Amino acid sequence: MRASLYSAVFAMIVALSAQAQAQTSISAAILPTARTTTVGQPATAFASIVNSGSQMATGCRPALMDGSLPVALAYQTTSPANALTGTANTPADIAPGSTQNYLFSLTPSQSFDSLPVIIDFLCDDGVRGAYVRGVTTFELSSRAFAPDIIAVAATLSGDGVARGNAPDGFAAFTVSAVNIGAGPAPVTVRPVSGLLDMPVRYDICQTDAQSQCLGPRASSVTVTMGSEPAFFVVRAIGLGAGIPLYADVLRTDVVFSDAEHVVRGRTSVAATFPGPQADPAAGQMPAGLWTLVVDGNGLDHGDRIVGRLAIDPQGGVSGDADRVRYETYAGDYGLQGMITADAAALPQPALQGSLVEAFDIETGEIPPYPVSGVWSHRTGLRATVEPHATLRRRIRAVYSPDSLRTVTLADLADQYDFLYRDGNAEPADLGNVALTAAGGLTVSLPGLLCQVDGTLSQPQAGFNLMTVSLTLSGGGCLLAGVYTGHAAVVTETIGGHETEVIGVVFGDESMIDSFMLARQ
Repeated sequence: MRASLYSAVFAMIVALSAQAQAQTSISAAILPTARTTTVGQPATAFASIVNSGSQMATGCRPALMDGSLPVALAYQTTSPANALTGTANTPADIAPGSTQNYLFSLTPSQSFDSLPVIIDFLCDDGVRGAYVRGVTTFELSSRAFAPDIIAVAATLSGDGVARGNAPDGFAAFTVSAVNIGAGPAPVTVRPVSGLLDMPVRYDICQTDAQSQCLGPRASSVTVTMGSEPAFFVVRAIGLGAGIPLYADVLRTDVVFSDAEHVVRGRTSVAATFPGPQADPAAGQMPAGLWTLVVDGNGLDHGDRIVGRLAIDPQGGVSGDADRVRYETYAGDYGLQGMITADAAALPQPALQGSLVEAFDIETGEIPPYPVSGVWSHRTGLRATVEPHATLRRRIRAVYSPDSLRTVTLADLADQYDFLYRDGNAEPADLGNVALTAAGGLTVSLPGLLCQVDGTLSQPQAGFNLMTVSLTLSGGGCLLAGVYTGHAAVVTETIGGHETEVIGVVFGDESMIDSFMLARQ
């Protein structure tokens, strides 16, 4: 088991290091990423740190990001074969291009379930590894008489990346797991997308040691797990769009939960699918809905911006996202502007333009900034936005499965509730909206001094991306003016249930915001 654990950790590190920016000195990963133990008993896992810089990384070690947690961390270096080396709790120096492995333990001082523990990877002189959800995070439980699942995933290519064979094909990988806690116990095993949604659906089956399914494939499987290893095959099935290789954010997690829905084990692989050669609906523009992640300069360690990006066939751009700090809401983020694209550029189609970046929704006029990047049809988009001479943020996006819906204004004509979500809170119902088959919007918001009217239009018939224009007017309306943006039918979680809504993002140079329309 130790050899396979090391192989899986090393595979994740290779995938991450291949994408590391030149200025990044170290990358890190841990495996497994979830364990259950009891008070006073350590839960162990393996870690690897890769020095991807050109200088010696000195004094490198794993540490707790949050020292206030009721958990104690200890570590020791290991050889490539996972044999203990060196002295406990002693940092190591890592040469350029080299990897150092560690065994670390987390010992809880009280009982709890599903405590997120972020493992920070530090070296001297302030060098630290990037925070990567699902790769440097550990879900720890301290509970007696509970299963403790150690799970390892393996891909056909052996490098920790599950590769699809076509936009509507599939990528398969195997998972082996053993319960070293209380057992036998019923455990539900479910594959899910990680940080960003991907244009795939999943199925899984339990298998024998030769990877032959023992039952029908389904979105999850419940098995009784004891001390004997259990084996599974997971398939990610493409929905007609590609997936770029962003190994730190585009991952498939396999989650092991007990009868009380507490996570008792987890493993993951990166995923990538080839995209179509062309996208007739988008033409020569990366038009559609994209799932967005922004990181880079100006964001604190552990901060990321995650949300949606809309690009219409004329090059209009709107983005609405949340800034999250270690998966906790920390502020709003918006993008708006125009781009032009060169679909014939080599080696990849290119884009450039000018965007307004509203970070935490500042008030007052925000000047536009240059943006440039590359994209692939119905697959991925990479760009940089430079809001300041000393800041350069990276934009990455994956084509959203919501773009593949067929939508007409006539189908959407109805009465809607006007919903507004503030951060992670449940959305508030602020009023009513009537949408006509011609795209007319009539908004009634009790208590608002502004009269709101608008229109939706569809640049491409049937394409799930509409442009929106909203006019705020009336005496006492401090926000009077015309605001433009985009709308699309998307799936949101409301009241614990997945619900189809019309998501709208709109704004101008001084304000970018969003709301949802839910059928009454």
